[in-house]
Amino acid sequence: MGRKRFFEYLATSLLYESKETIFSRLNPATKLIYIVIVFAVAFLATNIVQLLYFLIINIGIVIFCKVLRRKFFDMLKGLWLFIIFIILFNILVTYLLGDTDIASALLYQSYALTRIFIILPPILIFISTTTPLEIIQLFSKLGIKYYYLYPIVIAYRFIPIVFQEMKNVYDAQRSRGVELEKGDIREKIMKLSSVVVPTIVCSFIRAKDLSEALILRGFGYKDKRTFYRELKLSKIDAVFLCTIVLVYIVPFIS
Repeated sequence: MGRKRFFEYLATSLLYESKETIFSRLNPATKLIYIVIVFAVAFLATNIVQLLYFLIINIGIVIFCKVLRRKFFDMLKGLWLFIIFIILFNILVTYLLGDTDIASALLYQSYALTRIFIILPPILIFISTTTPLEIIQLFSKLGIKYYYLYPIVIAYRFIPIVFQEMKNVYDAQRSRGVELEKGDIREKIMKLSSVVVPTIVCSFIRAKDLSEALILRGFGYKDKRTFYRELKLSKIDAVFLCTIVLVYIVPFIS
């Protein structure tokens, strides 16, 4: 079996899996609050010691769970080229257009990269352990109309499917003798059209079938949607939030 391409890693990392974990039992509101707390502490931290503390805590939480650990490393494998490009681009722009030296530009980007890695774990936890129905139910309770939420959730859930479609097209083109991995960068980019165009066409066909299915089921017939099972906060949610707040407040009071 050949090595995976970047879109295969992203597809597996963004895909929801109905496996029983401690995070699956948390209320979606709890996981959303967790994301807000992490965003806040990541940008309120002013020195590298605080940032490294939050980084170790968040990565430790993900590594604690076997399923999320695999997904986290798959996400890094899928995004590493993009992350390196963004870092190099930012360093170049900061150095050329800003009134700073290369050492300061590198230091600034190291802070930015650390903040990105701090934020990734809670987002991954939310994506991997929350069903689309729970996401819709959560934001519906926040006052957002469900027919505004469905396109966002469907588009988000479409991402792994599109990547899987791209993998199928990639394998199909290779089986037809298209050498997608040979040649210089320019030739590889030109050959990518034989993968990207069929993937886009298949995605449009899938979106058309989905829209027809929603229409047949009376989507948008009523303004308010009811849910079979109500989301409730439990003791595990309270324990998790209290623990997170206590752990994250330590660097600011020490």
